[in-house]
Amino acid sequence: LMDCLSNHFLLEHLPHVELEKLLGSFIKVKYRDHEIIYSAGDNSDYLYILYSGEILRRPDVNVKSSSKYMVLGELAVLTGTPYHETAQAISNTTVFRIHKHEFHRFLRPVPEVDIDRRVSLLKQAMPSEMTSQIVESHFHELA
Repeated sequence: LMDCLSNHFLLEHLPHVELEKLLGSFIKVKYRDHEIIYSAGDNSDYLYILYSGEILRRPDVNVKSSSKYMVLGELAVLTGTPYHETAQAISNTTVFRIHKHEFHRFLRPVPEVDIDRRVSLLKQAMPSEMTSQIVESHFHELA
C-alpha cells in the first residue's frame, strides 16, 4: 500500500514520514459479492484503494477492475462532487478507504508544494471537459 501511495501523482510530493501518517488513516473494509461500495450521485466521503477482489465500475466505465492498489473516487473527493460512477464488488473484495477530510489534510498545506503545483496536480486529475467549466479561482480554492 505504501508503494501505491508514494507513486500516486497526487501524493508523490509527500515526505515518507507524511505518507506513513497517511497510511495510518486508511481503514480496511471487506465487501461481499455484489455489494455496492458507492453509488453514482452519492456524496464523495471516501477515497478507496482496491486491495483484493474485483470491482465493477459503471455506468461511465462499465469495466471490471482487479488491479491491486487501483485508486477509486479520487476525482470526486478532490473536487467535492458526488461520485460519477457506481462501484460494486463482483467477488469478495477488500479495499482500504480514507475519509475525504483526512485525505485533504495530507494534501495541504504542504510547505514543500506551493499552491501553483497543487493547482497543476488537481487539473491533471480532472477530465479536460471538467477543467474547462471551472473558473481558475475555484482551482485555487480546491487546492
